[in-house]
Amino acid sequence: MAVVWLVLTVAGLAVAVLGSTRGVDHAAKAAMGWGIPAFAIGFTLMAIGTDLPEIANSVTASIGGHGDVNAGASLGSAAAQATIVVGLAPFLARRGTGVNRRDVLLLSGLGVSALLLGVALMADGNLGRGDGVVLVLTWGLAVATAWRWTSRPPQPELALREHSAWGHGVRALGWMLLVLASAAVAVTGLTRASEALGLPEYLISFFGLALGTSLPELTVVVAALRRGHGELALGDALGATLADASIALGVGPIVAPTAVTAELAVRAGLVSAALVGVVGLLLAVVGRHNRHTGALIVLLYVGAIPLVLG
Repeated sequence: MAVVWLVLTVAGLAVAVLGSTRGVDHAAKAAMGWGIPAFAIGFTLMAIGTDLPEIANSVTASIGGHGDVNAGASLGSAAAQATIVVGLAPFLARRGTGVNRRDVLLLSGLGVSALLLGVALMADGNLGRGDGVVLVLTWGLAVATAWRWTSRPPQPELALREHSAWGHGVRALGWMLLVLASAAVAVTGLTRASEALGLPEYLISFFGLALGTSLPELTVVVAALRRGHGELALGDALGATLADASIALGVGPIVAPTAVTAELAVRAGLVSAALVGVVGLLLAVVGRHNRHTGALIVLLYVGAIPLVLG
């Protein structure tokens, strides 16, 4: 039975790759038509779009009383997107990209701050409605800060009419919904396969489920890099990390407060925050993201696994 679920995972990922390729093209054209920097489109619109599986999981897990699944998947996704997604992208896309040091440092710093806030809120072993509201509001404040302080490079002369830009925006949304649906199939297959193999709930959530729900980010980031939209790619990956640490972690408890295993949540949150911070510093220092930085970033995730397991 596990083989069947793994086949569904691969099929869902294949459709997600197709959808993300189309979605990136339309999102980049819409960003230019609206005069919005691609990095900003990445860390807001596309980050939330690709983070919908984690948000849906947060609500479902909290209603079912599985607080550890929500915390594990949200924190695990934040770590995976900053490391596995960002690290593998240059290999899968077969190209690197330049890095805007200020933007990357700002957004990774906001992600670290949100993760540390989550750690503080979960230290008592509970995620209540008030905690959830604080986390969701944190995302809004962080996005407002990023919009205020990220770079605004001069926009090129555009051949797009306003209605054409809106058309590309609608098409981008449609393709992202396809990515979401296909990723949901892939995530379901992955989690069912993990359950069939008898893996513990915490491991399924932090590693299996988190990696599964990060598939949309991976496909979108790779597609963006292949088309030369490096800012869109990094904006989506780092923006999704921020969304995981705030919206995804907090929206479920707003619907249904849950208990969490404080020791596991705090340890995972601190490791995730350290990973996000180190990745941001590495990219900012090097000033370019390629296979060399990608390999180092993936190794960071591998090296952090024993720390999460304790």
